[in-house]
Amino acid sequence: MAFTGVSPGSYNFDANVPGYMKNSGTVSVTAGSTADLSITLQVQPTGGIKLTVLDSGGKSIVGASVSSTSAPSGQAALSGVSGSDGSITFTDVAVGSYTLQASMTGYVANTVTATVTSGSTTSSSITLQITGGVGTPSGGVPGYPYEVIAAGAIIGVFVLLLLRRRQ
Repeated sequence: MAFTGVSPGSYNFDANVPGYMKNSGTVSVTAGSTADLSITLQVQPTGGIKLTVLDSGGKSIVGASVSSTSAPSGQAALSGVSGSDGSITFTDVAVGSYTLQASMTGYVANTVTATVTSGSTTSSSITLQITGGVGTPSGGVPGYPYEVIAAGAIIGVFVLLLLRRRQ
C-alpha cells in the first residue's frame, strides 16, 4: 500500500488481519523522500475445545445448545449443538480462556470454563440438572420432586378412604 502527498513526520501503523496476531510499526517521513515500512504478521496460535454435555446420571445429552459467553479478544462467539455422543468440538479457536454455557429444554442451564492452549484440544464436560428435580426452584414444594408429592397425595386419599370405612 502506498501513500502519496504525506507531510514530513513520524507515523504509526497497525496491521490486524483475522487469523493473525496484531502487529504495528513506525516510519519517519522526510521532505522529498520515500519511506518504506514492512510489518510482519504471525499466524494466531490456535487450539480446540471438546465439550461433552451430560445429565446428572452421567448419560450424554444429545441436541443441547452450547455457546460461549466469554472468549479471548478477537475470537468470534462459539455456538453449536451437542451430537449423538453428547459432545461438540470447536476447532481453530484462539488461545485463551472461554466460558461456555449449555442448555436444553427440560434442564437447568449450566456453564463451564475451558482454557485453550496452542496446538491442543482441551476436553471438558458439563452436567445439566433436570428442571423440577430435587432442590430446583421450578414450583411445587421446595426440595421435593413432583413424583413424591403425587405419591403422598395418593397415599393421603387411600388413608382417608380407609378411615371412612371404619366409621
